[in-house]
Amino acid sequence: MKKSLMAILTATIMILSSLGPVLYIQTVQGADPASWYKTVDGVLDSDTYLLYPYLNNSLTVGFSQFGETIDGNTKTGLSYDAIDPFAPPGGSPPEWQWIEGWILNITYVQGGRYKNVWALATYSDYQDSLGIGGNWHENVTVGSIDLSIRGGRKTSGGAVTDPIQVLYDGPRRYVALCKTTIYDSIGHLTPLVSLTFTIDFNKVKKEVIIYKDVKRIDVGKNLGPMQIEFGDRGEWDLGAGAPPKSYARFYTGNTTVYDHNWQPWYENAIQGYDGTYDVCQIIDDELAHVGWAAFWPKPILHWVGATQEEADRDTILTSMVTITDDQEVTATTQQFFTPIKGTPTPYPQNTSAGVQWIEDPMVFVNDVHKIINSSDIPKSVTYWRDNDTVKFPDGYVPRDGDIVRLVYKDGTQSKEEMSSEPNSPFVIGEWAFEMSEAPSIFRGVTVYGVTDLNDGDDYERPDGVDNFDREAAYQLDEIFNPWDLSKAVEKDTSRWVEFTFGPTWTSDRRPVMNVSYADWDQYCTFSERVEDLNTSTLLNRWQEDYTFWVADDGYGHITGLTSSHYYKITYSTDTAYDQDPFNLTNTVVNRTTANLTTGINWDGVLGDDWTDPLDVSHEIDVEEFTFDILNVSSKPSWPTDMNLTWTYTGPTLEWQVEPFKVFKEDVATLEVGSDSHENVSIIPTVNQTTETNSSYALQFHIQYLEIVWNITPPSGPLFTDYKDVHFYGWDNDVNTVITVTYSNVTGNFTFSARLEFVNDVWDEPLYTEYIPGRYEWGIVGRDAASVDSAGLSLVSAAFKNKQVEYGIAGVDMFSSNPQLQMPWVVNKVGAGDAFTNYHYNNPTDQRVGLRDDWCTTWPITTSNIIAVGGPLINLVSYYGNDFISAFYGESWLTPYTSWQNKIDAVTCWNKKAYGSSNTTGYATISTYKDINGTVLFLIWGDYGRDTFYVTKWFHEYGIMQLQDAPAGLTSIIVKIPYTSYPEGYKPGTPTIVECLGTISETLWTHNSETKGGIHDP
Repeated sequence: MKKSLMAILTATIMILSSLGPVLYIQTVQGADPASWYKTVDGVLDSDTYLLYPYLNNSLTVGFSQFGETIDGNTKTGLSYDAIDPFAPPGGSPPEWQWIEGWILNITYVQGGRYKNVWALATYSDYQDSLGIGGNWHENVTVGSIDLSIRGGRKTSGGAVTDPIQVLYDGPRRYVALCKTTIYDSIGHLTPLVSLTFTIDFNKVKKEVIIYKDVKRIDVGKNLGPMQIEFGDRGEWDLGAGAPPKSYARFYTGNTTVYDHNWQPWYENAIQGYDGTYDVCQIIDDELAHVGWAAFWPKPILHWVGATQEEADRDTILTSMVTITDDQEVTATTQQFFTPIKGTPTPYPQNTSAGVQWIEDPMVFVNDVHKIINSSDIPKSVTYWRDNDTVKFPDGYVPRDGDIVRLVYKDGTQSKEEMSSEPNSPFVIGEWAFEMSEAPSIFRGVTVYGVTDLNDGDDYERPDGVDNFDREAAYQLDEIFNPWDLSKAVEKDTSRWVEFTFGPTWTSDRRPVMNVSYADWDQYCTFSERVEDLNTSTLLNRWQEDYTFWVADDGYGHITGLTSSHYYKITYSTDTAYDQDPFNLTNTVVNRTTANLTTGINWDGVLGDDWTDPLDVSHEIDVEEFTFDILNVSSKPSWPTDMNLTWTYTGPTLEWQVEPFKVFKEDVATLEVGSDSHENVSIIPTVNQTTETNSSYALQFHIQYLEIVWNITPPSGPLFTDYKDVHFYGWDNDVNTVITVTYSNVTGNFTFSARLEFVNDVWDEPLYTEYIPGRYEWGIVGRDAASVDSAGLSLVSAAFKNKQVEYGIAGVDMFSSNPQLQMPWVVNKVGAGDAFTNYHYNNPTDQRVGLRDDWCTTWPITTSNIIAVGGPLINLVSYYGNDFISAFYGESWLTPYTSWQNKIDAVTCWNKKAYGSSNTTGYATISTYKDINGTVLFLIWGDYGRDTFYVTKWFHEYGIMQLQDAPAGLTSIIVKIPYTSYPEGYKPGTPTIVECLGTISETLWTHNSETKGGIHDP
């Protein structure tokens, strides 16, 4: 029940004072050191991703050591196509209005008493040019918007920011670490939390991923629970106007494979939070560009407002989720207290029962902490969640004049659109969590991106509708719903290349993947790509450059091409086919009245044969079908003035077959039959109506019925056309339907038979069949040792055992020795044969790229490639090294000593690295699908022997384990123990020590075995 309260409404995390000119203290801010900032250029515009279905413009990213996405030295934030939403060029808006960064609020218990420390880094304090940049202002007691202390980095406690640590600067990937430690005071005696920002920028993408880890630091016994709010915020000046204006909208609850198994704080989350993320789409009012800010896991608050309207300076520079309620006790309000400033929202709290999503506040009386539901009655309070009421125990109620402080989280302020559009959007996402003790860590991930506007739209725009841009969706799906190891080991497609001249094309293979127009350009769809070789351009089906369809027979067709042009077409074929139920029918036998009782034999007459889109041949024959008529009506003659129809259904044969495999050299035969059936009497309808006349009853039985089904696997002119075929889901009934009609015109009886295949389950196919998918290539390094070749043999055998086809082997680089030449897949740039001759421009540009195809018959780009051997010896692994979650830290690309010459787990929460020794080896298995559509399956070890033994493990156990891998698992790191013997080191049982995705890691429990885990730094 609400009481009459006298409330003191304090600020959310700080007292916001109204400051007049007399309190204004102007400070002079010197230029920030250049070392505080970094700018990283994208390289998409100079790369070889012709098959990426969007414009190949590059993104350039700037950031500061404080974790802001702005380089104050080069004046770069997210620079794309002459626009930059965080550091807009041209002076509008001015630099002092560039706001991008984060806010942290910690309410905690120290020595049993209330403490609060806040910190923010936003590049500017949004007032004038005096407030740009600068080092930390500590012990700021008045408030973040106080004009007496100027600059974009402030805290009420203490803060120390380390220099930027570049972890990796590869040909296509850049990883850097920014770390700030927050202390309770300016003296830096008691550290509270560390903030570690990992900038992970793939230079051929149009977005940057930032892992933001908040870790509570263990400093002893006197610190109690910490209620923490942490969030991102930034203004988006996306367009070219003065000022730039945009439309903005949050799309919330987007599905991702990264659920609470990858973010343990979201176990037991309230509905809609687990396995989702929120993203704000920003579209400039010139309809030229689109940006996005994605937040994972789904934050407690998402908010977008216009700086011209509701996003004022108070909102920009203060947190929104934390509510601090101070209530003065009166004689009538001593026992019950309710929040009056907001609505408590459940958020993850570390309790004795584990992580629980509850809204329970922190409660203080005169700054002394009260514990909810404690056994220590003097220190305890009760919180009733149904009515948000705090009750003090009898005998321990506050006294008149005491201050009861309630600190809780309110996410109900979430806002999904600006109040007025177009305007300058200010975007906020804030997480909340309560850490009961150290060590404890929370990871939030922000993804910022910009690209050209494709089909994104906003309903606030004139004639607009809400539509998330297709390229933004592609980029985000690659992060939040990636191609992963469980898909890689199943491999349910094959890739082909064909060339054609003229306006039309029909595929040589089938069944072609039938990707819709809406999905043609989306991530991981394996749709066709059409290159105009006359103009060296990719045709765009979504933009109707051509017309594509797949016919019922499974062949793909294209029309609308230029008659005088030559085209290269790569496409995928599916491996599964469902046959709809059908009938065997239209077998007719005529009988006169005189020979009506003569038996009917349909042996070998009723049947069908066909070849389905998987090129599996089928032949169904009724080997025996004998039908006897036992009796006719006792009437002396059949009437000549009426038409009579009898229909008999039965018997029903149950035909169940367990899944089976037909080998490429075999033919499978299925049989079902039934012996004699009871006599059946059926009564005809009269004159084709429902009227019946029992005087004309007909009696008969089916003496014998046997059906034979022959199945022949695919075959063709090439050996690669021969495939095994797998049958599943066979559970059908066969109904025998016999129809008899009497015609008064001819006086004859006509008998027709039909077999109906009916599945027991509604809307299920007659049968489901599969042929193997395929990896087109198995690649080792040209200059590799024999351990890699032996390893490839084990990997290819593992896939064959898994019923995945294996196409052809090859090497990464060309051999100039004719006696050693074989297929090779990496594009050769230089004149020599060395590793570096494949670099785009050695040593300034060390990228390598894949060739288009081999001998015009095997695709390379867009195909499926296995590579065995590490990046130092296999250029395919070197190419993939910049895209996987467990990569090799080449010493010339990795200035971070702890990562050099090791397998580096970039998405591990502890940034662990693994290097082999004589007694311990490490190896990785990773997969990635690049933006050309090429699938990579990479397996290699730190040492050559590690490569061999991880392939042995993969062949014997690993491939079967990975088919059950968690969704989103893109890399594993395997540990291999070795024992020394006189004849050399021998391996023990391998274990998986890292289970990595694109943004996090997970603990995977499989067959009572634990793998990986969340590794707290």
